Amino acid sequence: MLCCFSSDCPNKPIKKCQSLYLCPFCQNLQYCSRECCINDWIKNHFKLCKSLNNQYMESLVSTYFEFQYKPIGLFLNDFQIKQRRREQSIKLEDFGIYNNAINNIIIGKGGNAHVHLVKHEKTGKLFAIKAILKSQLISEQQNQALRHEISIHERIIHSNIIRLHSHLEDKEKHYLIMDYADAGNLYKKIMKSGKLSRDEAAFYFLQICKGIEFLHVNKLIHRDIKPENILLNRSNLIQICDLGWTTYYTKYR
Repeated sequence: MLCCFSSDCPNKPIKKCQSLYLCPFCQNLQYCSRECCINDWIKNHFKLCKSLNNQYMESLVSTYFEFQYKPIGLFLNDFQIKQRRREQSIKLEDFGIYNNAINNIIIGKGGNAHVHLVKHEKTGKLFAIKAILKSQLISEQQNQALRHEISIHERIIHSNIIRLHSHLEDKEKHYLIMDYADAGNLYKKIMKSGKLSRDEAAFYFLQICKGIEFLHVNKLIHRDIKPENILLNRSNLIQICDLGWTTYYTKYR
């Protein structure tokens, strides 16, 4: 049997999943995970669910999903970071940096960096690589800022924050290897649709809050939250990006 969010669900057969989730209101549709249940609700099911017959029920449903959405979060300590670096097996050659035609696809630009779409040659998985020219990092302050960004970002593993998998470099560039968010950013989505529905806005806002809350719990402030830095994937998962201005807060900041 298929997950009712099968068009976008990564776990097609439900029998492979450990848990089975039903719509908590109509009990008619079944899903492989809580995430698929929530995503299908936002995308389509809230219009069809037979339990929604009044405004009170709509409010109850919104509250339910707010408390049910529990993203995965982990903040790595120094020992875990050192262990991860020792076990790191990613190389530039794994992405065909110098000969793969897909690297001609630039999905983002900014300052002294370009973001390229690349494919891991062994797994076929797509990644976004931020390539930063060393020649543009003139001052020690700029180099220190990049090291600071990497040292923070590599510690963060959270559903609503874009993940930094590795930092590599050659003679000319630094490479930050990150997850690829395949549905663009929130700014482009708003500009394309004109506006978001109440349910879409609430669901996106909840995820943004969860990501920011995780940063704050770990004594970090992003300092550059804007629609352009809010990425989306095809499952409507929000992922906050661009941690260049992120820093630890103190009692003075």
